[in-house]
Amino acid sequence: YAKAEILRRRLLLGLRAAHFNRNVDADDDAVTVIMGTVGWRVVKPLEVYLAVTRTLPSDQARVALPGSDTWEIALVGRFRLGD
Repeated sequence: YAKAEILRRRLLLGLRAAHFNRNVDADDDAVTVIMGTVGWRVVKPLEVYLAVTRTLPSDQARVALPGSDTWEIALVGRFRLGD
């Protein structure tokens, strides 16, 4: 997980990655998930993000989990009350 706030703490960048071994006895049974975000702090409590998630199953995981090789794009708003 990595996070950066730049341009006077208004431009927000994030990156998260996870790797799951579904079966440790198999050489090719894993799923990797990578998420990247770009956000903007509109005013102090309000942030808006564009998030892109890529799920990459190995060949064996792809067979076991049909439809798991995906891209997801989301627009997310966050309103934070208090500090």
